Amino acid sequence: FNFYDFDGDSGRVVEYNEAFGKEARQNYFTRIYDLAYEICEILKQSDGGVEMAPPAVAPVNGAKTVYLATVTADRAEERENIARDLRERGHVVLPDRQLPMSSAELESAVKEYLEKSDVVIHLLGGNYGMIPEAGTASIVETQIQLSATETASRGVERMIWLPNELADTEDKQADFIERLRIDPATYEKTDFVEGTFEIFKGLVIEHFTEKKSRVDTAVQDDSGEGPRTVYLMAPPDDEQAIEAVEDYLFDAGLEVVVPMFAGTEAEISEAHMENLRLCDSVLIYFGSATRQWVNMKLNNLIKASGQGRTQPIREKAILVAPPESRHKERYRTHLAEIIQTTGDNLAPLDAFIEKVKSD
Repeated sequence: FNFYDFDGDSGRVVEYNEAFGKEARQNYFTRIYDLAYEICEILKQSDGGVEMAPPAVAPVNGAKTVYLATVTADRAEERENIARDLRERGHVVLPDRQLPMSSAELESAVKEYLEKSDVVIHLLGGNYGMIPEAGTASIVETQIQLSATETASRGVERMIWLPNELADTEDKQADFIERLRIDPATYEKTDFVEGTFEIFKGLVIEHFTEKKSRVDTAVQDDSGEGPRTVYLMAPPDDEQAIEAVEDYLFDAGLEVVVPMFAGTEAEISEAHMENLRLCDSVLIYFGSATRQWVNMKLNNLIKASGQGRTQPIREKAILVAPPESRHKERYRTHLAEIIQTTGDNLAPLDAFIEKVKSD
């Protein structure tokens, strides 16, 4: 247990001493709590004899075994935060000892832990991290590669967090993150979350407390039937402009959800992710937005399978609306249908509506 942090600007070690302020003092007592909890758990499992290694702990009362991957120094605080919460809820957190520093022994140890785990959690930072002896990838990347293999072989669930604002990212880490984003294996039975830690922590708690799996469609009535739901995406500047589109879709018998336009960044991001999880289809409104904004929303759709969905989004379309411009007229993509409209005429949406409503 480290009773210190690294200053992000200077890189110097900052001790958990009240002389450095209230936050350092609070971190000191938090770390004391973590240490006391670990000692307590070891003593409870010990029969009084000398233990040369941490005793194996089995989950009880429906708890799960979680592989909480080791992290770089810039994510240590968040890892300990999640580990503390999971242990307090009765879950078993692995690894329960330091990982080996040689590549072959590291892979063997991680595989053994993963085989025992029900869920795997990875936290990424701006540093690439240490490369084990005789290895070519960092310990962080190695753990992600091995967990992806475990997911492919037996379907173990994964949760990966990447902060949406990473400052001073190492070039090697930036390359790794980009490879991770475009790798289809990243989204296989995986919640890949780019956002604040508060949002990710909320998803972790939800994952371990909800009794039912996440749904992929809107709430339906008691008969098991209900209207299909369309997520109408638009930037804040188009909040008023999409009202006519929202009314048109609703009058056609569809449920329509729109983004949260006011609130904190965390609240807006969480609402966006929830809409992606629950909708049947998505319609992106291309009015005042830039091409970059539209492309970003298309990337969100690709990642939707990693946000709690288990079924693909039925229909994906982009509604090109006024004002007219050359870059909008020439916009092309293979990821969604392009619907051109002029003025107040929304009839071009009819074909999209029929596809959404069809079985």
